[in-house]
Amino acid sequence: MTPWFLIQQFIHNAISKPLSRNRSFQKIAVAIHQRLERLQGRNGDINPYANNYHIEDQRDVKLDDLIDDPKLREQIARKKNFLKFFAEEFIKDSDVIIVGAGIAGLSASLQLSKCGIKNILLEKSNSVGGRLATRWIDSHGKRFVFDHGAQFFTTRSNVFKSYVSELVGMSVVKVWCQGFPVIEDCNTETSLKIPTYGHNRYIGVKGMNSVAKHLQHEILTLNKTELFLNSKVLKIVPNEICWRVMMNDSSIIEGKYLVLTCPVPQSLAIIEEVISEQEKEELSKVEYQSTIALLLAFPNTNSSIIPRPGGIRITCQKSPIYWIASQKCKDLITDGDGLVIHMKENWSNEHYGMSDEWIIENIKEALKSNLEKIGITIPNECIHSLKRWRYATPKTTATESFLSFYDGTLFLAGDAFNASKVEGCDMSLFSKTLISNELQSTLPKGFILRPLEPSDYEKGLSLSIFRLGFLEVLGQLTVVGNVDKDTFMDQFYYMKNRNNEYFTIVIEDTQRRRVVAAGTVLVERKFVHMIGKVGHIEDIVVNKEYRGQNFGKWIIEQLKHIGKQVGCYKIILDCSEKNVPFYEKCGFTKKEVEMAWYIPENDPTEKLKAKI
Repeated sequence: MTPWFLIQQFIHNAISKPLSRNRSFQKIAVAIHQRLERLQGRNGDINPYANNYHIEDQRDVKLDDLIDDPKLREQIARKKNFLKFFAEEFIKDSDVIIVGAGIAGLSASLQLSKCGIKNILLEKSNSVGGRLATRWIDSHGKRFVFDHGAQFFTTRSNVFKSYVSELVGMSVVKVWCQGFPVIEDCNTETSLKIPTYGHNRYIGVKGMNSVAKHLQHEILTLNKTELFLNSKVLKIVPNEICWRVMMNDSSIIEGKYLVLTCPVPQSLAIIEEVISEQEKEELSKVEYQSTIALLLAFPNTNSSIIPRPGGIRITCQKSPIYWIASQKCKDLITDGDGLVIHMKENWSNEHYGMSDEWIIENIKEALKSNLEKIGITIPNECIHSLKRWRYATPKTTATESFLSFYDGTLFLAGDAFNASKVEGCDMSLFSKTLISNELQSTLPKGFILRPLEPSDYEKGLSLSIFRLGFLEVLGQLTVVGNVDKDTFMDQFYYMKNRNNEYFTIVIEDTQRRRVVAAGTVLVERKFVHMIGKVGHIEDIVVNKEYRGQNFGKWIIEQLKHIGKQVGCYKIILDCSEKNVPFYEKCGFTKKEVEMAWYIPENDPTEKLKAKI
């Protein structure tokens, strides 16, 4: 008896391309195919990955029953193990199969290899790295090198910081800068707003892809990984002992465990037949931001076109451009300069299918207009190249570091999944030791009170695995504005680096993975009261779906606890008249009168009204 999947695969390989010099293999495959077609009353093309042939028991089939020609039956009798050759030639096996050789897939392969676990790494493109992508343009006798995907990366956890320090020591990566100037207003001539804070932005010394290539070299040196480029997965088939992965070259790969690290929509296309409808529905709602990138090479420019550090973010809503980076300032180009322009999400999505010529012309016009406002003129002579990133950045991320299916043998990981719980400890805005265990124990089951984390930025979906974002909840209290993730992270790290001053807390519904309440206490250092400290409570908000359940009181009591723990001699707050009874129940008393002086030109609410 012969496994059915092997018969299907054999038919496809033997007919579509020479399996070997032995022509009898092709004859046998053709005979089987014709017999099966007659049984179905049709004469169609072979599709080895679909159940075209309705056989009562497809797991095991007797080959003799599928062949009419007595001569071929005689050949099979003499070559009882003729499919053994096929299996050895076309089926590879491993402990773990990893799909996607971006940074997540490479990291997974490296860790498995270090543990001595054999793995196969599959990548559909001709190079590893994913969005750690570097390409070049040769023109005018010069080579212009561009990072056209990710422009830099940051370190957040201590583990990753330690690893990056090693890479710096090996001259694989280096620090680019600690922040970038921003163009906030596209309507008037203005100077760049230079940030006064930030954290290290790292780049590859020879381009961002060189970081991925270093990981690749490190992995292959351990001799536990087989890397296959230009290898696209078409379908996966589970059985009781392993996963069978059907490849675009008609080969089969078997592994006990399967890890998918490609973008979620691509992973879903691979696994949709083996997961439940509910799981499929949830994952299908994961959205990614598309990005169109334009690469411009300027052969007749000796200096960098934009000022150092060589990156500019544009937050003005009227500009379609999000990011401009000088490759000369990254030391990738020595003779001439090159700019990488990343377009904003809405613009990229709206014009993704337009012609290259139309996109290039419109990006150039927007670039010229934006840079002229800050006194920069773009040279006329340039060479261009366009890149479309369909899945540039996930718009939502799961709170888990991975999802698992099939009793822990199938995993989804990658950029749509957040850091592990261990790394998450280091990612809190301030130490969790300031959270009151007594208050924590009084929360309803399924709710936790904790410091703000970077993952709280993400917009939420109404899914069991996704979180309602912090800014969405804060927007129920007051104007938030268009805060992108980079700006959020800059602000987060500014506060984290001064974590004896800023204490923002949230309550999370762990079942629905959403922020349900939030608040902040700011610690002001004073000269009076023997160099005392005063706590200012700000931005108390409870998600409208959770109001009336005492979550606001828990937030206030925790902020009072933090203020007391850090040595504040009093805690004050401002509130509306209608909220006075609530704060009185929390132990506050009316004291004096609040007064305010508003500065309209600095009021974000007024700015937003003007734009509307």
